[in-house]
Amino acid sequence: MDITPEPDLHPLYPSTAHVAVSLSSHSGLTPSQKSKLVQHCLTRACLFADISLLQYLLSDSSAQPHVDLSLRDDEGIGLVSLTIHGFGGDSDRDLDREEVVRLLVSQGADLKPDAGKTLLSTLIRTDVDSSCIMHSRMDTFASRSFVVAANASLLLDDPWVFSI
Repeated sequence: MDITPEPDLHPLYPSTAHVAVSLSSHSGLTPSQKSKLVQHCLTRACLFADISLLQYLLSDSSAQPHVDLSLRDDEGIGLVSLTIHGFGGDSDRDLDREEVVRLLVSQGADLKPDAGKTLLSTLIRTDVDSSCIMHSRMDTFASRSFVVAANASLLLDDPWVFSI
């Protein structure tokens, strides 16, 4: 009977140091375990707007083969939407979220509409390019508000657009 504990592939607060050690060739993880770890860390980096972890995952040669920017959670929410909605309504994280979204878009993240209709899916349908300026903030009802510099007139009838 082997009582060796399984490696933690779902760390609560993943750090670049932990991921680097886990992805090294000496870690003993299988390629599928490494993929599972990277997918979890990628999701956490987006959810908590951890730009340093995301940059590491996208730039490290050990992590890159396991990065899937078309990843969706159990509810069909993509990485960009996950980042926009984020965890909590702390406005201090808005700049971090914006940077994470910009990085994801520049790296070719999947921008297909999510399972639910969101403003993001409207932006995609109208072919707003990644160079448009997108700012977000939490309004008093804890819903996400957006201001889009390009093609804003196409969004006026969208129920997800709230006045700022």
